[in-house]
Amino acid sequence: MQLAICARHELEEHESDAETLLISVQNSYADVSDLKPKLVKDTNWLLLRFSDVTSPTEPDAPTAKAMVQLFDWLHAKAASEELNDATKLIVHCDAGISRSPAVACVAISILALQHDYEAAMGLVAESASSGYIWPNELVIELADGLLRAEGALIAAVAAWKKAHDGLVW
Repeated sequence: MQLAICARHELEEHESDAETLLISVQNSYADVSDLKPKLVKDTNWLLLRFSDVTSPTEPDAPTAKAMVQLFDWLHAKAASEELNDATKLIVHCDAGISRSPAVACVAISILALQHDYEAAMGLVAESASSGYIWPNELVIELADGLLRAEGALIAAVAAWKKAHDGLVW
């Protein structure tokens, strides 16, 4: 599986003829009427609606409900026979720095890496189009709990952040 993480304005640069899965992470008030590229099948597009905040008390914060929506979609895709090495997973948010790397880490660990969170975080860092990523901590915490990862996902992301200070070159 190929992975691309980008900002919303870079989405067209990652379009391909390969089978593409697209996860869009947008604020609840964002206009998404023209967001999905024509080459992506409707069933291969997931729209998550939350802001880039790290406190669950903030308006429009990531929620367990959004993570369950992500997990259900990912598990349905993993169970299908559509996925192969040529499948491309594109995850984007507005800037490609926080929400999309966090969601991509969860997604790629479920779809391709059998919950190897360290490997997932490494692949996320290699696949980000921006020069800087800092995965959203609330998304990671929510996913860790729902995955029953017992802190393994949180630890993998924290270790990467400590080692790289968020820089990707």
